[in-house]
Amino acid sequence: MRPFCRDAGLPETKDNIKSLFISRVRENLHIVLCMSPVGSAFRVRCRMFPSLINCCTIDWFDRWPEEALQSVSQQFFEALDLPDRETVLPGLCDMSSIVHSTVVREADRFFEELKRRFYVTPKSFLELISLYLAMLDEKRESMDVSIQRLSVGVRKLNETNAVVEGMRAELDELQPVLEQKSKETEAMLIQVNKDRADADEKKKVVAKEEAAVKKTADEVQAIADDARADLEAAMPALKEAVEALNGLSKNDISEIKAFAKPPPLVQKVMECVCLLLGAKTDWDSAKKVPHHLDPCSHPSCPPASPSKPCPTHSAITSRRVKSQPRHVAGAQRHPVHESLAKLRQGQHSPEGDQARENIL
Repeated sequence: MRPFCRDAGLPETKDNIKSLFISRVRENLHIVLCMSPVGSAFRVRCRMFPSLINCCTIDWFDRWPEEALQSVSQQFFEALDLPDRETVLPGLCDMSSIVHSTVVREADRFFEELKRRFYVTPKSFLELISLYLAMLDEKRESMDVSIQRLSVGVRKLNETNAVVEGMRAELDELQPVLEQKSKETEAMLIQVNKDRADADEKKKVVAKEEAAVKKTADEVQAIADDARADLEAAMPALKEAVEALNGLSKNDISEIKAFAKPPPLVQKVMECVCLLLGAKTDWDSAKKVPHHLDPCSHPSCPPASPSKPCPTHSAITSRRVKSQPRHVAGAQRHPVHESLAKLRQGQHSPEGDQARENIL
């Protein structure tokens, strides 16, 4: 402010500078107040602040004409990227002005019919253009997203079609192989069903043979148990005979040879010995076979000992024991042996072998 003071020819004091600043503000400061006449707010402000009327210059803005509406809309729409701009841009400007003018006419008719004021100002026109531009941007973004999405979908469809065509070509190439495999599978199924039926029949046969074999085994086991019981019953007699044979001496045998008429028990024993040796059972023949009972006279006998008796004596004693108690071993042993022979013969028959092979 000091240069302005010098230009005005005033001393450069603080009071002069302040006074000059205030005067310049009064001369050059202009305050613009924009108020809408809509509603009762404008009337209230005028009554509360009369200087708004007395100390201000009032400019009343009326409705914009059609040319102004088109000019303003063209300025806003000029920056848009529009297809076929020479045709679309004028039509868009005309559409904006027509919409605004139509709303104004309908507001006047609304007031005439219902006596209610609906204010349409140039700001409403500017809001209309702003709303249109915002919706246009939103729709363009939505369309861009849709276009991108559809482009991706079309690309995926093309890729899928290419893959499908390749797979279709491979399927055409593999069609003869598939047909051949199908025929082989059908033949295999028929063979499998046939083999299954044969296996079922064999299974039934094997089950029957298994039951028969099991029954035979049970019978064999029962007979073996009976034979073992008979053997255990005959073992004491065998041991007594062995002990009695081991107790014989050469003098006892010589004494037997010297008998002209032996006692009945001796004669009975010698007859049994002759019977076992296949000789006659009279006493004269019996006196000729005592050398078989002599351990020293038999050529095949090794030297005898108390712990190891002569094998010939053991064989004779075994035959004597097996043949002597006929009421114990003779009547029961022969049926057992016959049954065991039959069962063993049945087990080694071709049918039994075939049954065991099927079971395994």
